[in-house]
Amino acid sequence: MKIRRDFLFFCQIVSIISLIEIASCSSPVSTSQTPPFPDEFYEIVQVGDYRIPFHCLGQGEPTIILENGDNFVPWDDNTLKRFADLGRVCFYRRVGYLEEPPEVRTVKDQIHDLHNLLTIVKVPGPYILVGVSRGGLHLLLFAQEYPEEVAGLVFIESQPPTYYSLLEQRFGQENEDDPDWVKQFRSDITIGWDYTELREKIDVLESTNQAMEVTDLGDIPMVVLVAGDELDWNDDWEKIVADSWLEAQTSLSQLSENSRIEIV
Repeated sequence: MKIRRDFLFFCQIVSIISLIEIASCSSPVSTSQTPPFPDEFYEIVQVGDYRIPFHCLGQGEPTIILENGDNFVPWDDNTLKRFADLGRVCFYRRVGYLEEPPEVRTVKDQIHDLHNLLTIVKVPGPYILVGVSRGGLHLLLFAQEYPEEVAGLVFIESQPPTYYSLLEQRFGQENEDDPDWVKQFRSDITIGWDYTELREKIDVLESTNQAMEVTDLGDIPMVVLVAGDELDWNDDWEKIVADSWLEAQTSLSQLSENSRIEIV
């Protein structure tokens, strides 16, 4: 699925995050005596063998963590300024942004990086995690590994782990009359996109399989945002893609007892 960068207005995201903040108000907040976290924080943090830029703005809990999509988009410093009225908002650049890892990694490696980063910096939890595109896989795996530290999840046109398997089933066997883009798409979802050439060196298929193992997130508050114009189609092939995308998003929303799906 092509990453879209103009799919949602910030005011819509803000309203959904506010909804999750209300829903998660009963989440436990640490009462340990720690120094107050600064109103603005920026530092390149050493996490294991890698340096990770980390920037926070604002005050208030739960802390909102913004998880990027592929190639570290779309969050940036301007996003922090627009979200800061909600409370403390943070984003980071994953391993690969400053220096490339020597070996292929998975999303599970990356969520361990994030957890270690939050522990080192001592940014207060619990956290509302907001993810776009492949960032949705990060949200699922973080919530599975550290459920007690998650106050809520916001998925924005995120990649549901079941999406590729649905497409593989519905595209069926190749036919010489198929459109070229369908042939390429079928090849991609069968063999796999080669993301290992990008700076993050992520095995997307293995990471998707890891996220497929997340089958129950209990009652963690969740909102799944889907762009309405992605549901339109011009022919039968595009209808297969659109229907599979919506079905996968619906399945994603069913992982928690306390969730909703919004078409915007």
